[in-house]
Amino acid sequence: MTNKFLQQLSKLIVQDYEHKLTEQEQELFSLPEKSEAATCKTAKFKKAKEQEILIYKFDENQDKFPFFKDLEKAKSMCDYILFYAKGENKIFVFICNLKSKNTNNNSEQMRAGEIFADFLSKTVKRLGKDKLSKIKIRFKWILFSKITNKGTSKPQGTGKKIKEHFFTCDNTCDIETVF
Repeated sequence: MTNKFLQQLSKLIVQDYEHKLTEQEQELFSLPEKSEAATCKTAKFKKAKEQEILIYKFDENQDKFPFFKDLEKAKSMCDYILFYAKGENKIFVFICNLKSKNTNNNSEQMRAGEIFADFLSKTVKRLGKDKLSKIKIRFKWILFSKITNKGTSKPQGTGKKIKEHFFTCDNTCDIETVF
């Protein structure tokens, strides 16, 4: 890994949360939904082979935030957070959810993921001091869903048209075209 921001991020986060890509997954990769009840089982992505990416899944542990009490929605989290380096000074952060049934809590989970990713990004910049201070961070929400709006093949979303991109579970998100 050559991108300084991604190097620092990798040092910061416990490796148990990282979803590592295999050598065969450097251009096309899938992110699984492990719930047996899920009907939207994978989120498929395409990226430029030379572009570096770190992928994290923070919602597998039942006690995601052990320092929070069990308040409703306090422990909400998206399925995946992808940090994608576009050159040395741009990081695109994809907040990704897979939804099989109900999309009602999607906005809450995406927002929580963005806030957490922003905290991680700012921590990386703080630890990297001046050498990482000029890096620009952009966020996008990506929803993979089996639930479509009536009369269309578009997934049902949350209405955040500016930030959110919709994909049905059998489609592939080309990262290079989302921004």
